[in-house]
Amino acid sequence: MFKTIKHTIIGGSLMIAVMSPSFAEEYIHQVPTEKGYVTYPEHFQSSKTKNDAQLEASQAVKSGGSSRFSGNNFPASNDYQKSNKTRQDVINELKNETPAQRKERLELLRG
Repeated sequence: MFKTIKHTIIGGSLMIAVMSPSFAEEYIHQVPTEKGYVTYPEHFQSSKTKNDAQLEASQAVKSGGSSRFSGNNFPASNDYQKSNKTRQDVINELKNETPAQRKERLELLRG
């Protein structure tokens, strides 16, 4: 029994010794708290320069991506279809719909 406990302790210590250096290089560390992690900005190592990141972001925007982080195009444009109905038209439509139409509309809204 003592031999099993001794092997368990040695194995656990060896695993911790091997894994510890890799944890020191990580940006996010696991901790036994409610949050579950803590970040260390000084451990972050980027493989890109700021100019590389900006160039990649501008290329993504040109190919149809979001530009909400660029700061140059805010607020984002609304891509919705304009309606020629008035508010009262919509209210009248909702008041006059049949129970089957109402059920279908509510099912569409639920997803």
